Amino acid sequence: MRERPTVNSAVIAVMRPGKTAPLVSESAEWYAIELSDGSVGYVSRYYTEKVFVTAPRQPRKPVYATQLPTTPAAPAAQPERSTTAARGAESFQRSGGLAIAAGERSDRSMLGQASRLMAEAQPKAAFQYLSGFESQWAGDSGFDYLYGIAALDSGNAGDAVFALERVTQALPGFVGARMELARALFATGDRDRARREFATLLEKNPPAAVRGAIEGYIDAIDTKPEPPRPGNREFYASALAGYDSNANGAADITDFLGFSLDPRSLEQSSSFFEAQLGARVHKPLGPTLALEYQAGLSHRHNPEADFVDSSLASATAGLVATTGAGDFIVGGAAYWSGLDGGFNERSTALDLGFRGELAGDKALNVSFRAGPVSFASAQRIRDVSRFMYTLSLHQPLGDSHLSWTLLSGRDRAEDQASAYSNSRLGGRVAAVWRWGNDDLSADIGYLRIPYNGNTTFFGTDRKDKQLIAGLSLLRDNRPIRGWTFVPRLRFISNESNVAIFDYDRVELAFELRKVAR
Repeated sequence: MRERPTVNSAVIAVMRPGKTAPLVSESAEWYAIELSDGSVGYVSRYYTEKVFVTAPRQPRKPVYATQLPTTPAAPAAQPERSTTAARGAESFQRSGGLAIAAGERSDRSMLGQASRLMAEAQPKAAFQYLSGFESQWAGDSGFDYLYGIAALDSGNAGDAVFALERVTQALPGFVGARMELARALFATGDRDRARREFATLLEKNPPAAVRGAIEGYIDAIDTKPEPPRPGNREFYASALAGYDSNANGAADITDFLGFSLDPRSLEQSSSFFEAQLGARVHKPLGPTLALEYQAGLSHRHNPEADFVDSSLASATAGLVATTGAGDFIVGGAAYWSGLDGGFNERSTALDLGFRGELAGDKALNVSFRAGPVSFASAQRIRDVSRFMYTLSLHQPLGDSHLSWTLLSGRDRAEDQASAYSNSRLGGRVAAVWRWGNDDLSADIGYLRIPYNGNTTFFGTDRKDKQLIAGLSLLRDNRPIRGWTFVPRLRFISNESNVAIFDYDRVELAFELRKVAR
């Protein structure tokens, strides 16, 4: 707000979001408004829309709010009158007015709530919140303008177009709404219409900064679009060497139920060597659609216990649809594992997932996986249908971050005589700290698995409790430039009321990893 009606005049005030003031007079380029102390200030007509508002128990009079910040905002609730608002005159990112149409609605608290969400850089939350009022408030220019901006900033350009069209139809001279409509049309790919809207805005002789932004859009429209980017690709390879205190995951006993155990069923420590190869790809298929897939191969050799040498091949693929609420994923997963040179188990499964952003830069992941797990013929009694649910929350803390995961699921045995039906419930907490130039990572998880098949394990209803804890250090470019060195320590304790399944395991490993993008 300026002291006199000229761009060279001193700025005397900046109005808070939602602040209103009565119109005193107007000229070809300026509105004069009355301040709370009775003085008069001036705002440019280019950024302000004058609207005559009728509200309960109030005479008809023009009011408007001025100088909102560049973040979309709406007026707070005013119990006695409806208001209009103007967008930040000092910014070219968004200019114009938030004009609330004349009417008898005085309860605008939901606009204030949405305004606060936008001010906190949460357009997705604001869009979701306002969507609940859209059927009742569509046609109210103030609501439509804020709803349109929230939709546009949250990636829902189609909804933004419909809302902003209603504003420009009701208020054809509202430059700010027309600018946002042009941007929304551009985002939806309707370039011809977007260009017409931008050209119309240029005819209104906007300030130089605004003109530059508009011309940038027009140049982008007139320039032949580049072919779609191939997406993100990542290939990795790693080599590990280490020591495993219990390579075959056996109990520390020599006999069970009066029988001596086979030597291969006794706890066996071993050094190990492991190799891994894999790739991860994110391939855009359109503005809101992408394909994500990954595949991996690994093999571990245990020189002192080669009867448990293991191999694994795995792959996942998913179609990702991006919306204002987040990413929805549908796809599949498969793996095949070998043991001692032969087939051990395999699975194919349906994958469903969601990932979205929460307040404070937190991220939420939800997933569901369902599919059969089949074992080698000698272990066919272990075949199950598996259902798994996970819920994860990730929270950044500067250069560090924390994550919490809840897991539940069940295995349903395919053979009615099998004891391997079970349910499971657990959780995991992980943290990564920036330590100088390295990343220190720690995690701990707990899982309960009560078995509830039609038969028992050696006359006992088996119940397992598993604790897993790990610690690792990621050192980039050391000792070899371009590679990551990862020393790590892992502890597993599987406590079971059936002695043969009760064991502890400690693994110390050193990994060299190479990632190419």
